Amino acid sequence: MVELDGNAYTQEAAGQPIDAKSRVNFGLARHFNKSGTATISYLRGDTLSFQLQSTALLGHDRTDSRKPYLPTLQKNRHPVYRREPPAELAAQFEHFYTALQQQGYFVHSLDLDPTSRRLTIWQSNTKTDRSLTALQFIGRTACNTFRDRITTVRVITLSGGLEVSAAEATVAAIEDEASDQIDTNDFIERSRFEAESSFRQSLAQFPNLLKYPTIGYGINPALRSNVGGPTHFYAGQLLLKPYSTVQITQGWSLTGTAAINLINGLDNLQRFTSGTLPPVRSEIELYQQGTGPVYIDQLETNYFFPVATDWFGRVSAGIFEEMYGGGAAEILYRPYSRRWALSLNANYVVKRDYNQLFSFQKYRTATGHLTLFYKTPFNGLNIKASVGRYLAKDVGASLDLSREFANGTRMGVYATKTNVSAAEFGEGSFDKGFYIQVPLSEFSLGPKGAASFNYKYLTRDGGQKVNDGVELYSIVGQHRLDTSHD
Repeated sequence: MVELDGNAYTQEAAGQPIDAKSRVNFGLARHFNKSGTATISYLRGDTLSFQLQSTALLGHDRTDSRKPYLPTLQKNRHPVYRREPPAELAAQFEHFYTALQQQGYFVHSLDLDPTSRRLTIWQSNTKTDRSLTALQFIGRTACNTFRDRITTVRVITLSGGLEVSAAEATVAAIEDEASDQIDTNDFIERSRFEAESSFRQSLAQFPNLLKYPTIGYGINPALRSNVGGPTHFYAGQLLLKPYSTVQITQGWSLTGTAAINLINGLDNLQRFTSGTLPPVRSEIELYQQGTGPVYIDQLETNYFFPVATDWFGRVSAGIFEEMYGGGAAEILYRPYSRRWALSLNANYVVKRDYNQLFSFQKYRTATGHLTLFYKTPFNGLNIKASVGRYLAKDVGASLDLSREFANGTRMGVYATKTNVSAAEFGEGSFDKGFYIQVPLSEFSLGPKGAASFNYKYLTRDGGQKVNDGVELYSIVGQHRLDTSHD
């Protein structure tokens, strides 16, 4: 794109006139899908600009913004392009395992019952939270691999080491849908979706195909921000964050993240004090200025375990976040066929030193909350309401309202009111803010995940929660009976 700039920069009404070296602006834009765009441009002859944009598809219920990739049945291909599977059963298992792994589906265990000819797969993946999509993808891959050996495919999904859903369909239904003889609604009617399977993984013909411990690692760029401060509306720090996760067993993991300073613009921040509560969050500037060139962002262990059907548990310990470390426990009830879930968490945390290494301050407290999650049937509206005890030892309630748009972007507002007076709380009277979360899948075909921005006008000490490990709802909450599709 090329444009002739019509602005009269030499006649700016406010501030100094802008010296534009050129009136010609030009740039390139790349559209990833219906809602994602990347733009690079050269402006006024002296400014290089780069922009990432994700547009919420307003007015749509939450559905995938593009249809997921699904394999083509080999028998539907032209003979010239048809790929025949191995003839031996052992080789077919290996072919099936590898084919799924290459597409981001990881097989934990496999079983093929020669009597019922039912193939059962325990899997986790980096592609989708929807049981329907997993059943479609794995079912077609199984049909391409095992051909006449199977009549039924059962897919058991694991998240965080927990069995969160089970889906089953006949080979006839899978092939009919893949051949466009039936639509997705008919396929859903001919399939079965449940909270869990009665078939235990330990009894599988090929159990424990994933060997533990496993190690994952990487490095991400990060931006540490201070927005709305008394001296600067915005100040930031550019960081590199190397991380590593050790999956010790199927449900037990250890995660560590360090932070390495690249460019620091937080040195001149000034702290604004207000209220009489313990400074559980309002010392954020001291934490942002107190770190050296390298600090520990997170070092925690999480253990997830099943309690009963639709009941899940978690125990966590370590350095949870930049300001607190300690121990925590949580229990979650998530009825698979319902829109709501209920959790109860409790923790005991200690405040970290400003250098964010291994030392701690004297302040310590216990917090805990009873939380209701509800996915309404109205245009992607989600409600999260909780009551409990907060970091400053105050007691109250929080409400979070968010809208999830068709491209997966989530926008929300939240507020917390506790049993402290406006004078005790300080300026602002109660805690409130808004946030935006953009799925990474909007910009690539890569794994699940999201980039987020959270803003509150003032950081005060009343109504403050602590991040006490990986929330169970984030692990199993999306895995409910949801067979919606494009």
